[in-house]
Amino acid sequence: MAIVKEEKPRSVLNGLDINTPKGQKSLEQERVLLDALRAKLQADIVETDKELDAVVDGIIHKDGVIRGIIECKCRDLSEDDLRGYGTWLITYRKIKEAAKISKTLRTPFYGAVYCLKDNRVAFWKLTDDAGDWCFGFDVQDTRTRRTINGGSTVRANAFIPVSEAKWFTIR
Repeated sequence: MAIVKEEKPRSVLNGLDINTPKGQKSLEQERVLLDALRAKLQADIVETDKELDAVVDGIIHKDGVIRGIIECKCRDLSEDDLRGYGTWLITYRKIKEAAKISKTLRTPFYGAVYCLKDNRVAFWKLTDDAGDWCFGFDVQDTRTRRTINGGSTVRANAFIPVSEAKWFTIR
């Protein structure tokens, strides 16, 4: 029995939010964050294809070995703003899928939020190299903005404690 794979042409994906002006601005900010992470971690980060809807934003590697996978967000907040919220809200499905990748690749899963107002970065080790969560967090169905371009949706969101983050400044 032959397995037939139907591929979607890239042109079908042109509706991704990354291809809008707000999406392009966010991509520029993400690349500043990735460059800062490369320097901080003293490792390289290969980005996932931004024209596709990947589960993670990048793969961290050093000396030919995968050292982690990462999800990056850029927010129009300061460190004080994020600390005031107490948590980083992220789609639970996304981090659950990333934890599976972490387990499969036997590498940690990290998260980073670039606080644009003061160039501060919150950095979390979310899973260990077995794909197990490094700390507890709440998951709740909440109404949030659907995408960077607006709209709203109700979905399961994870509330990652800011108290578990390590912080550094982008210079």
